[in-house]
Amino acid sequence: MLTTPQRRRVNRGIKRIEDRLMPPACRTRPIHMFVDVTSRCNIDCVMCWRQFAFHNAFGDMPLETFKKLLPLMDYCESVVLQGSGEPFVNPHFLEMLELASQHTDGIRFATNGTIMPQRHAEALVRNKIRTVMVSLDAGTRETYEKIRRKSNWDHVMGNIERLVKTREQMGATLPEITLEFVLMKSNIHELGDYIRVAHRFGINYVGVRHIWIFGEATRQESMFMYPQLMKEEFEKAAQLGHELGIIVDLPPQSEVKIAEDYVVRELNDPILNKMSESLFVNPGPGKVCHEPWRNYWVNWNGDIHPCCHTIRKMGNVNEQSFSQIWNGMAYQLFRENIRAGHYPKECIGCRNLQTPDGK
Repeated sequence: MLTTPQRRRVNRGIKRIEDRLMPPACRTRPIHMFVDVTSRCNIDCVMCWRQFAFHNAFGDMPLETFKKLLPLMDYCESVVLQGSGEPFVNPHFLEMLELASQHTDGIRFATNGTIMPQRHAEALVRNKIRTVMVSLDAGTRETYEKIRRKSNWDHVMGNIERLVKTREQMGATLPEITLEFVLMKSNIHELGDYIRVAHRFGINYVGVRHIWIFGEATRQESMFMYPQLMKEEFEKAAQLGHELGIIVDLPPQSEVKIAEDYVVRELNDPILNKMSESLFVNPGPGKVCHEPWRNYWVNWNGDIHPCCHTIRKMGNVNEQSFSQIWNGMAYQLFRENIRAGHYPKECIGCRNLQTPDGK
């Protein structure tokens, strides 16, 4: 009988073949799982989808639903336990972390950093969580509290410090702590301050992500509208990161994230069509997406989606078995369309389009 690491290696080996062949039905299991343990949140960010509330209801994933996913985690190289909400508001989240850590050493999640009492910090270290990503989106109190309404800069800074110190006191190297920054016109000038905050805590990786366009307000905040400013600020951020020894993960300057609902509603809007020449294009020769073969995106209510860019439903874990979903008609048709180069509108601008060998 194969051990969990052996099963994972065999699964990964066959997956490399499937990456080339892109069959409608898969012999392998997903290598990455994304579990949206809750869609609720305890703060009110200006760029959040909740400002527009297109499609998602609010709720927590029940523990029984989560337990149905545990056998799949034996095959996963990474398990991301967060999606559209703040994971710590789910009352079962600490138990979910403990259960998942018995099946995979690749647990990661993002948090707004507002909920981090000592027992939470100790649980993250004890369960050897691989990565905790703290969403910050600013480098100063004033800008942070304008963007992340109902949060408090000093409180979050204290929580980051608590996690750093707890990890040190317990003699551990995990979790790795990283920072995340949703890029907007109103905060791009603070990229430097944001990087300096990371340096203050000994954090050596910071991520920068484009804002999702949900409507006119978020479209005006998208740096896609201000390419020269973005270029200049990215150059300064990269230089500062080099000087401080921090990896600054900047997104492609050509990438733009448009929510599926906005694309569907606004595709024929004359204002949006001014950008259509550079936005709505085919991936081009040699560009493919491997997400439907590699990833399993689980919504809090059990719905399965191919990735975070689409709300297209492939099945529900509370109603169907894994094989019924993973190789069901919906998934197979979706994969066939991707293999044929027929990408749905929500794939526009996605950075996950890759060359056929997965690079």
